[in-house]
Amino acid sequence: MTRPPEGLLRRVPRQERGHERVDRLLDAAAEVIAEVGVEAATTNAIAARAKTSVGSLYQFFPNKDALVRALAARYNGELRQINDQTMPVNPSYTSVEELVDRIMTPFAQFYMDNPAYRHVYHALHNPGGPSGEEDELHRVIVSRAELILASRAPQEVPEQRRMQATVAVLTAHALLGFAMTASPQTRDGIIVELKRALVAYIKDVTNVSPLVSRLLSTDPS
Repeated sequence: MTRPPEGLLRRVPRQERGHERVDRLLDAAAEVIAEVGVEAATTNAIAARAKTSVGSLYQFFPNKDALVRALAARYNGELRQINDQTMPVNPSYTSVEELVDRIMTPFAQFYMDNPAYRHVYHALHNPGGPSGEEDELHRVIVSRAELILASRAPQEVPEQRRMQATVAVLTAHALLGFAMTASPQTRDGIIVELKRALVAYIKDVTNVSPLVSRLLSTDPS
């Protein structure tokens, strides 16, 4: 599990017991945020959920904002692991359908396993574009999408490719966020349709014809 950046901590734990206390506070923050959102979550509620005093919370975190950012760093670490496990060495030799499925399936599972994530992402993401630590979560996912687009349309202008990747990511976040509030049957249906939409969009912006798609998905090795 990714440990919080030391710059976010008022006191950095030196022993395993201290790290466990920090982890409990982050777990509690995730539970409270999943229930009420970032804005309504309070340090008192988080401390109570962690079965500790708010004074103990403040020993490690100076404020709620630091807690939320530490939780974002944890999610960022988990997403990087998912990225390493799911991204093929050469995306150009994988069909768009397979690429979208192998990335979106674990990502959707991550959403289900971490219901606070969508709240943290939207609270820290700057709609005007990535700028600063608070947008690291956004940059990680957009960079993944850019790699896929670049592998299929290397001639595209980088600025345009980033815009296309951003649209794909924001679409996925919006629909996954909505899916997590729906019934299991509706949620699963939304995820299926989201994958179809992403496949169609990627093929459109990279101008991949059926013939070229088959050629790209044939690994010369």
